[in-house]
Amino acid sequence: MRCIAMLLVALVVPPAASVAAQAPADARRAMHANNAAWARLTAAGHSDSLAEFYHPNAVVYPPNMTSLHGKVAIREFFTAMNTMSSPPPVLTLRADSVWGAGS
Repeated sequence: MRCIAMLLVALVVPPAASVAAQAPADARRAMHANNAAWARLTAAGHSDSLAEFYHPNAVVYPPNMTSLHGKVAIREFFTAMNTMSSPPPVLTLRADSVWGAGS
């Protein structure tokens, strides 16, 4: 069964050259889409959805606060932040530069 699964993965993955050619444009589109989603989710106060952007072991360093470790702590932070004002604050993200590394 493992041989079949590995063969299917090999058939589904496009050649490396075409992935490399598409990667910068695809990455830029994905970043813009995620940044737009971030603003919508903060404006709507969706702390659960915002926490999904983070790795389970992520660390966030809010200004003038102790660091937050893990998705649960990050979710709780956004939940608390959303209760501090009505409507919730709108946070926006913007990428100034993007670099790629690797093959």
